[in-house]
Amino acid sequence: WETVVAALADGRQPDRNDVEAVGYLMRTTAVYGSGKFGLADRQSIADRPELLAPFQAEMLTVYLIRAFVLDLVEHLAEARSPAAVPLEPSLRRRFGIGNSTGLGMAPFLLTHPRLINNWFAAREEALARVRAVEEPTADERATFLDYVTRARRTVETWRTEHPVQQEKLAKLGRDLDVLDAHLFIDSPASVATPDQVGGPPTTGATSGPLTGVRPWDALVGWSADNLSLEGQELLVSLLLEPYGHLVDELSDTMHADEAAPAPIDGSLTVTDVRRMVADTYEWALDIDWSEPTADARAWYVSEEKLEPRLGERHEEPVGPYEQPLQPGRDAARLFNDLGRWAGDDHLGVFLRAHPEHRHTVRRLGVVQTAPYAEVRDNTIDGAMLPIDLLRAKLSFFGATHFDPRSDRWVRITMFQGAPFPGELATADPDDWTYPDNHVAA
Repeated sequence: WETVVAALADGRQPDRNDVEAVGYLMRTTAVYGSGKFGLADRQSIADRPELLAPFQAEMLTVYLIRAFVLDLVEHLAEARSPAAVPLEPSLRRRFGIGNSTGLGMAPFLLTHPRLINNWFAAREEALARVRAVEEPTADERATFLDYVTRARRTVETWRTEHPVQQEKLAKLGRDLDVLDAHLFIDSPASVATPDQVGGPPTTGATSGPLTGVRPWDALVGWSADNLSLEGQELLVSLLLEPYGHLVDELSDTMHADEAAPAPIDGSLTVTDVRRMVADTYEWALDIDWSEPTADARAWYVSEEKLEPRLGERHEEPVGPYEQPLQPGRDAARLFNDLGRWAGDDHLGVFLRAHPEHRHTVRRLGVVQTAPYAEVRDNTIDGAMLPIDLLRAKLSFFGATHFDPRSDRWVRITMFQGAPFPGELATADPDDWTYPDNHVAA
């Protein structure tokens, strides 16, 4: 902050490398959805349908905070010196708004199964639509290749001190090299010449991986065998960029009402419910829950901040305060307890004797019809990294430059490169996620 204010007050621009290494001047704490501490107003949502999409109001607020921060830093420089200059427009764009998120947000993926299912279902449907494109147009191929080049700038300016993320970034850099070689090895005419840097590569090639029927589908299949998970996910994001006309309307499908509890059909038999558990939670039944590391942790709520925390079950007295945030283990316990009853016994009778399983039975009713609702992993394993849960959610906010500060909290950047409110009438509001090629290193 002081570096930028001092530079502007001195009549010069801050160093671009410093700007991109940090990415923001101010950061928010976790962005809670309406409802935290009783803030939800369901009637106002009914009156304002444009707020129905998840986190619309919250993301707008973050965007406006970013604009305010940049106005503020220029104002302070002007107040300090009559020689002050404003930020150069392209450099100003390189400031996003930071965000610091910790364990308080991690259980969101577990407590909102319908919503999470809709988020991932929209993403998978978007990918399926792009993979089904029979023959991309020349413009669509050029846009994709342009974004591949621009994605490298994103990786080059991505800084982290966390060793796990450093390793992932190294793999991602290698993935881009492999992708470049695959895309251009048979298509020399697709490689941008030096005088074309800053614009999309040419598309004069008549052979190579981007020709033929359904080339995007083939490219995704190729990535599964040749790229790391980081590279595969980046490729999916890049493939969606040329196809706003195919996928943008899917954002209207991403909301869900989590308020109504799932009904319980007490007439189901024990055999019926065990079959449902086996079909839905096969992965959880394969875990040896008697192993100490499999049941090593417990989620609880802190008294001071009313936020979720993760304790070490065998080292801290947190067991009595445990929250139902381990659906895999609870499903396995339900399955085992059902096994002690006759197959034709009714679920209602079973739950009267075992009310501790009611929450799992309700969840089973949701995930039966929502294939992406469940985190299919052990959320209380001793080796589990909560930052992976955080990243899964934050990715849907458009978070970039994921920077873990430990295994339990992370910093990110949002809206870096986005146009400011005064530019929306003339700038392309969709073409800012990846830096332009012409931006100097």
